[in-house]
Amino acid sequence: MWSRKNAKKDLKTVKAIMDRIGCKFFLNFGTLIGALREGDFIKDDVDIDLGIIGDEHRNKIRNCLRRAGFTQNWNVNQDVISAQRNVKFDFHFYVDEGETVLMAHATGDVILYGYPKEFLEFKEIDFCGDKYWIPLQYDKYLKWVGYDDWRTPSNQHVSAYR
Repeated sequence: MWSRKNAKKDLKTVKAIMDRIGCKFFLNFGTLIGALREGDFIKDDVDIDLGIIGDEHRNKIRNCLRRAGFTQNWNVNQDVISAQRNVKFDFHFYVDEGETVLMAHATGDVILYGYPKEFLEFKEIDFCGDKYWIPLQYDKYLKWVGYDDWRTPSNQHVSAYR
């Protein structure tokens, strides 16, 4: 069940897993907005979004999440791992393809989204008592993915997919 307390607990577990396997990740979409705007998770959020750089750790992530008690919904045609223990996580994989970065999303057919490579430059911030990566140009990134007015709280969910 979603609560800020459960979200913080599960994020700490996921961070420990990712650090242990050497997988670089960043706060993404609504989780990124909450960290920047609220200094916490958005009150009415329903999941935690993380971006994963590269896909070489995909199977390790799935196995470690399973061992940590997360249930998973994953399709081989979908580049998103959804996992849940107390709260739902969406792990989005970003693959560097030279001039562009690809992120795939599927709700049936696979759709590839091309991101400017500059969005793979990061800085660390303090969030929930730990250090997390966020895009260096977070304002430009959030606007690019569809959160034009991310600084203003809203009760309407905006899809992050262009």
